[in-house]
Amino acid sequence: MLINVIRNFGLSDIQAVLDLLNRNLGVGFYTVPDLEKAIFENNIYSMYVSFDGDILEGFAIGYITTNEHIIKQLSNYSISYSLLSHQIGVVKTIVVEQQYRNRGIGQKLCDSLIKSLTLKGAQTFISLAWKQGDEINAHFMLQRNGFNQHAELKEYWKTDSLEKQYSCVMCGKPPCLCSAFLYVNT
Repeated sequence: MLINVIRNFGLSDIQAVLDLLNRNLGVGFYTVPDLEKAIFENNIYSMYVSFDGDILEGFAIGYITTNEHIIKQLSNYSISYSLLSHQIGVVKTIVVEQQYRNRGIGQKLCDSLIKSLTLKGAQTFISLAWKQGDEINAHFMLQRNGFNQHAELKEYWKTDSLEKQYSCVMCGKPPCLCSAFLYVNT
């Protein structure tokens, strides 16, 4: 029986989480400075890890921001912003190791982020789900957490992957040509 423990992410988790992220998202998508910044800016960021004993099963990161920031970030896409409140909780990344998927771990990590970001003032939540081939990787987990799919953002990571030179597990070396789907929970 799987007994997983969800807890706050800490400095001692950085290398294990970075390895998990590199395997599942691509090398360089997150860096040690990215994770350290999020730890020290805990008034903005929330991060959780899931462990079964000493085994890292998953990781989640989210942050709080304003609708103005989101509108600027997504300005290249035709999206209706009428559903967004002023304070937005962004469920940025939830990654569960392949062998632990479909066991509710991602669901619990997402729930932990939503609760934490609500305490930080979020009134609306958004998430970008990665489209891998014909599948949207987090679709059902986000739906179970009250998110609705709103728009496809084609080649969403292209510019970012070229600027930061990170690889994609689907596309390989930059540019990443994967699409993202915007999900909103009001």
